[in-house]
Amino acid sequence: MKDNGKGLGIDRTQPFRNKNVPSHNKLKGQATPVENKRNKTKRRLDRDMLPNPREYYAGVLQKFHPQGEQATALCPFHPDKKPSLSVNLKRGMFFCFSCETSGGDIIAFHMKFYGMSFDEAVTDLGAWKHE
Repeated sequence: MKDNGKGLGIDRTQPFRNKNVPSHNKLKGQATPVENKRNKTKRRLDRDMLPNPREYYAGVLQKFHPQGEQATALCPFHPDKKPSLSVNLKRGMFFCFSCETSGGDIIAFHMKFYGMSFDEAVTDLGAWKHE
């Protein structure tokens, strides 16, 4: 090792070389194949493809009681005997007055209820628009 003025260490002008990393080795005219993620089809969330909140929550929740743009139901996130979950049937927002579980739309509810990631929930709900 060289003395760089701050004790023994590597020379700062010398680049790090690792023999085990293919990019540091000289490949004799051979290119390493790299998967390009941009070649895949693009997808984006289309909220118009989400199910109607009234129909979705009516099919998932127990003791579902719609009243105009709001509805109450038994909360599926804790043991519940009286309806404590409030749902906005226009936007899909939900809030439980007992366990304080809340979310902004059907996707958030679907993720929490089924234990899914965002991508899995949107795929399950069929709201991806492929370009």
